[in-house]
Amino acid sequence: MKRGLQATVLLTAVLVCAFTCTSTSNTANASPSASASSQTHGETTPSSSTGGTGSPPTTSPSSSAPASPVGSPLAITSLPFHNGEVGIAYTSITLGAGGGTPPYSWSISGGALPAGLSLSGGGHVSGTASAACHPSFTVQVADSVGGTATGPGSINIFAPLAVTQPCAGLCQVEQGCSVCGNFGAISGGASPFSYSVIAGAVPAGMGRSGLNLTGAFPPPGSLGAYNLTVRVRDLYGAQQDVNANWYVFPHIAFSVGSAQCGPSYGCSIQIPYTMGTPNGTPTLSFSKITCGNPPCSGVAPEPPQNTLLSWKGFGYSVGGGNVTIVFLSPGIYGDWVGTFNLTITDQSKCGPGAALCSDTITITVDSEKRFG
Repeated sequence: MKRGLQATVLLTAVLVCAFTCTSTSNTANASPSASASSQTHGETTPSSSTGGTGSPPTTSPSSSAPASPVGSPLAITSLPFHNGEVGIAYTSITLGAGGGTPPYSWSISGGALPAGLSLSGGGHVSGTASAACHPSFTVQVADSVGGTATGPGSINIFAPLAVTQPCAGLCQVEQGCSVCGNFGAISGGASPFSYSVIAGAVPAGMGRSGLNLTGAFPPPGSLGAYNLTVRVRDLYGAQQDVNANWYVFPHIAFSVGSAQCGPSYGCSIQIPYTMGTPNGTPTLSFSKITCGNPPCSGVAPEPPQNTLLSWKGFGYSVGGGNVTIVFLSPGIYGDWVGTFNLTITDQSKCGPGAALCSDTITITVDSEKRFG
């Protein structure tokens, strides 16, 4: 009985072992299949069923797919045009573009650049302008696949810097003149302008503003005592020199403090004067005309009162350093006794403002001695 029980237990153990081993073998055989399926869905490498080489895939589209756009659209980003001046090299600039498909090619599609300037295909503008102008034009850029973009441009070309030099030879200026200091003018060029004295000097006591002396001219000096050269430079570096020379002469003046004509039967005198405008012709004026034989009624042989200047028996002239006064024959024209003031006025400004310098003397006349 005991042996029968042992046999039954042993048989049961064998059956259990057989069942357990069979289940374990079936589970191991299923695992590779499940793993292969998992790899197929979890990797980018192709499965062996595609016949591929197993090389890594590319994320770029296949050759049969249409090409996608590259970057942004073609556009002009910079047109740094600046002004210039005739005869001065234009500072080179480079135009800018972006987007599209480089390389780019530049051209003028409307209007024209100033004569003497050019635009290269690479977008460089350079040259030397040959004429003053202010043109507007259109710039075009093209890329390597035919795309284009345009933009407006404009350049102002200034006329060449030029100067006048009215005192380059010699300007004659009267002492004290305060409005006689201009010695040049500018035309053309581009502002701002700079000025510098490169030779000579501003006369003592005067100032300078551009091409003008300020203040009153000093007392006379020797010929060539006052001269200077000013260099003018404009925005683009063009420069011109302005030369100036001044001869400062003294005020006009009578050489005597008073004069007398007569007493005589008619009379004439010459009154010398000095200085004033060299080789100039001063003017004469008369004032405080006083008849010496009241009541000066105009009864012959005397002229009427206050009619000396229109009286036919009186004459005067000026020039050559002398003023000449003449009272003609009393027997024909009548006589005149009295006094008057004679003023000689120079033709040059002597300041301030437009003032003219002058000198005055008193003349006493007695042209009737024969009758008196």
